Amino acid sequence: MSDYSIYPKAIDGYAQIPLAVDRKSPVAAESINRPRSAIINIENTLGIAPHISDTYGEFENVDARLENSEAILDSVDLQYVTDRGNETTHSLEVQNGTAALPAYTFYQDVNTGMFRPDSDELGFSTSGAEQLRIDASGQVGIGKMNPSYLLDVAGDVNIDGDLEVLGDIHAVGNITFDAGTGGRIILGTGPEDEVDFNADVISDIIPDQDNLFDLGSAAQQWQDLNVYGVRSSSVLAINATAALDMDAASATLDATGSISVTSSAGPVTLEGTAVSVDSTVGPVALTATGVLDMEGKSVSMDSTGGPISIDSSAALNLEGNTVVIDSMVGSITATAADGLGLSATSGDVDITSDAGAIVVNAFTDLDMDATDNVSIDSANGNVTINATTGDVQITTESSDIILSSANHVDIDAANSVFIDANLVGLVALTSLDLTGETVDIDGESVTIDSTVGEVDLNAATALGLSGETVDIDGESVTIDSSVGVIDITAATALSLGGTSVDVDGESVTIDSSVGSVSLAATTDLSLAGETVDIDGESVSIDSTVSSVDITANTDLILDSTTGDIDVTATVGEINLNTAADQIILNSATDLDLDATNDVYIDAVKDVSINSTSGDVKVSAVVGDVGLDTAAGFVILNAAGNVGIDSKAPSHKLSVANGNIEVSDASVLGPESLDEVQFSTHTKWNPVNDFNVTGGNAYYKLSLAGLTSSITQLQADLATPGVGKRWYAFTYDVLLTASFDSDGEVTIGPSFSSPPAKLDLTTGTHTVYFQSAAGPTDFSIIVTSITDTVGEFTIDNVSLKEIQGGNAIVNGLVTGGGVSGIKILSNGNVGLGTVDPEHLLHVVGDARIQGDLTVNGTVTQIDTDVATTERLEITNDGTGPAIIVNQQGAQPIADFQDDGATALYIEDGGNVGLGLNNPNKKLHIFDSYAATGTNETSIVIERRVDGAGVGANGIGTSIGFSLENDADAPVDSGLISTILTNVAAGTETSVMKFSTRRITDGLAERVIIDQDGRVGIGEFDPKSTLSVGGSASFPIKSIAFVDSPYAVLEADYTILADASGGNVEVNLPNAQNYEGRICNVKKIDASANVVSMIDLTPNDIDGALSKDISIQWVSVTIQSDGSNWYII
Repeated sequence: MSDYSIYPKAIDGYAQIPLAVDRKSPVAAESINRPRSAIINIENTLGIAPHISDTYGEFENVDARLENSEAILDSVDLQYVTDRGNETTHSLEVQNGTAALPAYTFYQDVNTGMFRPDSDELGFSTSGAEQLRIDASGQVGIGKMNPSYLLDVAGDVNIDGDLEVLGDIHAVGNITFDAGTGGRIILGTGPEDEVDFNADVISDIIPDQDNLFDLGSAAQQWQDLNVYGVRSSSVLAINATAALDMDAASATLDATGSISVTSSAGPVTLEGTAVSVDSTVGPVALTATGVLDMEGKSVSMDSTGGPISIDSSAALNLEGNTVVIDSMVGSITATAADGLGLSATSGDVDITSDAGAIVVNAFTDLDMDATDNVSIDSANGNVTINATTGDVQITTESSDIILSSANHVDIDAANSVFIDANLVGLVALTSLDLTGETVDIDGESVTIDSTVGEVDLNAATALGLSGETVDIDGESVTIDSSVGVIDITAATALSLGGTSVDVDGESVTIDSSVGSVSLAATTDLSLAGETVDIDGESVSIDSTVSSVDITANTDLILDSTTGDIDVTATVGEINLNTAADQIILNSATDLDLDATNDVYIDAVKDVSINSTSGDVKVSAVVGDVGLDTAAGFVILNAAGNVGIDSKAPSHKLSVANGNIEVSDASVLGPESLDEVQFSTHTKWNPVNDFNVTGGNAYYKLSLAGLTSSITQLQADLATPGVGKRWYAFTYDVLLTASFDSDGEVTIGPSFSSPPAKLDLTTGTHTVYFQSAAGPTDFSIIVTSITDTVGEFTIDNVSLKEIQGGNAIVNGLVTGGGVSGIKILSNGNVGLGTVDPEHLLHVVGDARIQGDLTVNGTVTQIDTDVATTERLEITNDGTGPAIIVNQQGAQPIADFQDDGATALYIEDGGNVGLGLNNPNKKLHIFDSYAATGTNETSIVIERRVDGAGVGANGIGTSIGFSLENDADAPVDSGLISTILTNVAAGTETSVMKFSTRRITDGLAERVIIDQDGRVGIGEFDPKSTLSVGGSASFPIKSIAFVDSPYAVLEADYTILADASGGNVEVNLPNAQNYEGRICNVKKIDASANVVSMIDLTPNDIDGALSKDISIQWVSVTIQSDGSNWYII
């Protein structure tokens, strides 16, 4: 007997404890022997005696005072459960409880446990707070009291297992990865791994440590290295044991230290569309024992930290459309033992030294030839051009030659000095020396200036300078109009030069209708006016020592119609400012803003920087580059970091107060507009001053302050707009007359957010804008308040969604202050982990709002897969739509409805419908509780929707197929039913049973017709039972030893032998066997009798019994449901 004294002394609520069976000893909470289970209901108020829900025995001497300080159960002894046959188990019932005081709790930890927050729900709490909820639908919430999914978690989820996808992962948008701070993205784990990249890289590729890793090896080298530029923070050495050949569309050598290109045995050849050698710290040295040849459409050498040295033991040839040699610190030396040639076939020859001397030496001839400009400029040293035995020839076919030095300009040749240009400018601070056998200087305009004296131009009202060429040079140049306009115009070239250049006026206009505009100052260069307008084929603004400051109260415009715009402040700042309106910089080719310190562009309205066919360059050597508007600013600081609304960016790109969007206009969606040519003008709705009947959209201002528009309604769009997407709107402007005040043309806010402004200059334009959250009608709107003039024509419009744009990150992407995405070198991607173990490893929740295509196997580690809608499985005909393969001994599948099994497939193949323990191949359980009814559990339906069944009806069958001794299936049985009357409302049917026999195979044997008549061997029964053949009934033989004999269910005819004594045949209760027939026959010749008795008792033809005393006499009786009758 077990000791149950360990059961609790105190019970609060409902608890299940064992009760004594024998009741021989008093039942107390601390001493209960030989228990059986029952429900003890004890209220929270102490002192109320418990009772049991079973009627077996009673409680006695229950301690009425129960202490709450004891645990409900210290332990449970399950060992004796199978030994106690009299025990039963009832439910464990407790009060609901709360999170603070759960119903089921623990010893000395009463605020931790389980409680019922609502009907059919379970809650689990710790420290008095609910942590987990299971609702009535089986949905589990962790940290969430109203779960919406089978597992709903408030917060992060850690998956220590694998999420393994063996196929592809498709995403509508981008896939980005976060390696975490200090993490790595690793592709591959060893030399056997192969990584295949077929994508554009749009960011830096940076090694993990400085000066440690190689690209390639001595044994395994890259075949071709295709790059735009090569830079080194220290020495950049290129060594070739034979010839050194650099041949490319664009070749750039760029270093912050020294650059050395040396060939010990052969010539040095650098050839390409653009050849550039650039060092920001150390010198640049090119040396060849043979010929040194640099040839390309553009040849450039640039050093900001050391001298430039070009040395060839034979000939030296630099040839390109443009040749530029530029040193900002050291000298420039070009030496050739033979001839020296600098040739620009279609562009400039430019040799510039900002700190040292320029020396160009050739043993024989020295040639500088350019189609455009030849420029040699030394800011602090001498300019020396020397041909030891030959000629010095400096020529340009169509443009200028400028030789400039802060000290001496020295041109020396043993034979001839030949300088030929439309304009020749020779400028030196002190002396200018030209020496040769013959000296020849030719040009439409030749200017030789010494920058020692001053140039000072002053006017109280207007001041104008005009000429074929204009050249003003002095130690300082001042042009001042305190009230009126300053207008400086040249038909060809226009030049202002001095130690300082200062131009001030109410309005400043500097214009060269054909040639270039050059503004140069050794120190400050200042332009100020109500409006500032500088126009020329090329525009150059240069301050070699201090800042360039251009200020306008309204518009500030720099315009180059065919050439470059170059604004340079070698030491100081560049400031472009407008107090009330816009800044416009337009260049046909390159546009350069170069300053040693800060570059700032500050406007109240728009800032437009445009280069039609060249580059836009904004450079500050040690300062910042800033673009500032009323709504925000952009800064590029000296560290190379870009800040958008961030004044001190600490990363390559720092963005404050907004998001980053990536858009690629090379990938566009279908046309959004229905009518793009205005040919039928039926899709456009014009308002006020717009007219669309002429095959285009024509606008002409009719009244100040009038708002006009053209609109294509949302219903008329060929492709409806998509919210918060980037769009490209392309259009032609054929005719324009500018608004004379505040007129603007925009894409309306119903489609664009914010409204996108249109450019109304003649030509084809594309504006990129972001659509509104819910774009509807597409409108072009003209808004104007004070205008009196304004006219334009728009045609050939096109509106397409930009569907391209990827963010390619070769590193860590971090968002929201937590772990982001990590890509390892082996291709593994981690989301929420920096150490992904598979191609995609997610630590936390994952959601795909769209399709997930997996060309492989999905391994589910957890046991729950939740869907908020339906789960569809579609196969394209290549195999089964779904395969469920159970390799263990567990069930194959369990399909549930609200937690209850609907379809269950047991291990081995047994199928259960409505139960989860099928014991046959098909086991159906129906829990319909109504009594006296016959509930349908299986329905087999056959029909053809939309088609008539015909007069012969339509049927369905259940077939049975069995295996013969040849391992072949044989149709062995059939149960079928057919609708014999198909008329709606009067349908009738029959049921047939078929079996197989040798003579006729599978054939009908039994039929039940629409009236319930059964035919056996008879297929048109006329009676309730029609038998087409013989009938057999059972015969039972009995004797005296069997008496009394009780008639059984299977008995039909009873042959009684009474030779050994009287035989008693006891009939069943007639009331239970209405219609039953029974035959009794005496087969012996003795005098003993056979008696038929109904012990119920019921009558037999009105008597309690019927005796048979004569041999071979039989009696046939039948029940009417009350008594037996002889028939």
